[in-house]
Amino acid sequence: MGCGASNAQPAKGEEKGKGYKADDPAEKPKAAPQPKDEPKAAAPSNGTDAATSPTPAPAEAPEAEAPTLPHRGKHMPFPGMREVNDGTSAYYVVCYPHLGDYRGTCFACTKLPAADESVVAVARFTDAELTKVKEERQIKLQWGSFWKALNLAFGKGENTVLVVDGGKRLEISLKSSKDPKPTPFHVDLTVTEVGTKALYEHFVLPGCAAYKQRKERAEEAAEGDDEKAKGKGAKEEEHARREAMINLHEAVTKVSNKLAAGLSPLVEPLRKESKEAQGLSSEAQKKLDSCRRRINALQHGGKQCHPLDGIYHRGGPRPFTHVPFAKPHEPRESEADPAVVEMVKAGFPRPEHENAENFTAAMTSALMDPTLKAAVEGLPSDAAGKVFQCYGSLDRWDYDCFALDEASGGDSLFATGFALCHKYGLVKHFGIDQTILMNFWTGCQAGYHPNPYHNSNHAADVLQITHFILGPGGMAQVLRLSKEDLLAALVAAGIHDYDHPGFNNNFHTRTGGYLSTLYNDRSVLENHHCACIFEMMRHPRYDVFGCLNDDQRKEVRDTLVEMLLSTDMGNHAKIFSQFRRRLAEGPDWHARKDDIRLALVMAIKMADISNCGRPLFLYKKWAEAIANEFYIQGDSELQMRMMVSPFMDRRKHQTDFPKGQISFINYIVSPLFEVMVELLPGLDFTVKHCQDNKEYWQAGNLPAPTSG
Repeated sequence: MGCGASNAQPAKGEEKGKGYKADDPAEKPKAAPQPKDEPKAAAPSNGTDAATSPTPAPAEAPEAEAPTLPHRGKHMPFPGMREVNDGTSAYYVVCYPHLGDYRGTCFACTKLPAADESVVAVARFTDAELTKVKEERQIKLQWGSFWKALNLAFGKGENTVLVVDGGKRLEISLKSSKDPKPTPFHVDLTVTEVGTKALYEHFVLPGCAAYKQRKERAEEAAEGDDEKAKGKGAKEEEHARREAMINLHEAVTKVSNKLAAGLSPLVEPLRKESKEAQGLSSEAQKKLDSCRRRINALQHGGKQCHPLDGIYHRGGPRPFTHVPFAKPHEPRESEADPAVVEMVKAGFPRPEHENAENFTAAMTSALMDPTLKAAVEGLPSDAAGKVFQCYGSLDRWDYDCFALDEASGGDSLFATGFALCHKYGLVKHFGIDQTILMNFWTGCQAGYHPNPYHNSNHAADVLQITHFILGPGGMAQVLRLSKEDLLAALVAAGIHDYDHPGFNNNFHTRTGGYLSTLYNDRSVLENHHCACIFEMMRHPRYDVFGCLNDDQRKEVRDTLVEMLLSTDMGNHAKIFSQFRRRLAEGPDWHARKDDIRLALVMAIKMADISNCGRPLFLYKKWAEAIANEFYIQGDSELQMRMMVSPFMDRRKHQTDFPKGQISFINYIVSPLFEVMVELLPGLDFTVKHCQDNKEYWQAGNLPAPTSG
């Protein structure tokens, strides 16, 4: 019962038979058409007030009007019926809306017992008439409270409906929780109908409708109760499961405590023995440190210093103990192949081929150059020719460091770094001593551990890709890079993982490693890589920056440090967001030094993770290498009874590794490559490589077996 529908058909979305369901006020259907043969309603002729004697009209065709009375369906959903006794006779009274059109309100009363000739007194109100009555009588109840009180009166309220004047008048008491004083409301039943038709219309039909609606509501409530019961059962089952787990844990705890109590007498003596041994060890360590200081003093003219301060005193790559599980690494510098050195010195730069499209052909023809032949004449080397052939792809994205490493006998970093310094003309521009340059790159190469992934070959690969971004990729031209910028970029790429132990920053932090404490858990390894190189260059033998003046040295160092520290993936989101904001500002990248360094930072970051965007044959090799290194750390974490880091559990290699690669490409590699393409459109092909490599795993290909 409500104000949402005004025609004889059920409201939109409402089933037939639910004639008393409230309608949505937002859906106001068109008014029902007025029947052609319907006579106009006559004014009351019994002298009563028009407000209390509404215009009679047949129930089948009420006056068409727009619905105006809200909340009727909510607070008076069913016809109200009840038996009333006036002290001498019993009556049956009813209140309901006009059947079929969901508008207006009808009151009826008949004397009991009902018979075929029973008289039914009726009063019908249209919505407009009922509104007028409410206003004239100054009934202050809102419509929601009005319908609620009316429903209560005809439902279960005591002495709320009184029949007077022999069933021709109803005295209704409207009770509301908002008003402690009942509101009187009387209705004069001015229309008289006789017979079974009147009884059927005013009592049987509303009663059947009320029964049907109550039944449907009861069924809906029962369905809801079933759902609640199911939910309650599931909750009880979950509660029982958790309670069982708690009981199990309590039982395990009791057993463990009992075992611990039994072992305590055995453990206590061992603890005392261990404490005594630690004290002896500490004393021995102090004596050993004292001996080292004395030896160091004798070696350096009586000047004593702490071993950690003097470890790099004589220069060069030095060993360092990172974490207990890292294998000790004793750096050993290899001798540079003199033939490769002489060929590079004579072959780079080659001005006539510097901007040639087919650099491979240029390098191949260079092998026949008389100058190069004369440079290597008499030098025994089988590798020089193969190395120089590898240089043919130095300006290409598919540069194969694995082939170069094999051709050079493990010297791929030296071969790449030495060649690029000559290719960019840095040696000639700064006057870098050739021997110092050779010592620097062989020293850097020696400082890399033989890890599966973070090794000198990875450094050579990152160095070459950095060169590709700067040169063939166009960054040097867009940023108008100076020679100082180029030198800093190449050195940063070559040293960016120097002395990497094969265990990441998170492992150092979780295990309380010395470096983690030294650098306060901030870019632990990146700080270490950078510090080690500058310590190494304290010795003139390796000081490749020794030829720079103070201003140049400061500029190169500042750029190098910023690039190297940016390779910490913990800083990735911050740097990535900063670069995107700068892209939106405009193309004038060369005007500010901060912008140039930001672009160089993105270049080394792109190079560091570029293996995911390389041709598939190279990507698969790098993927296998990183998996093997991850699992070494994961195995160590298992031995230490630590939680294994994500994607480092060897036992889940076949399932987790492809997922990890797909996620890394989706969330790190592809977005970074795409923003770099905005700066350097010539790199757009790299995004396609990322997609191809991701689809390789999505196609269901399994990773290669690990070496562990």
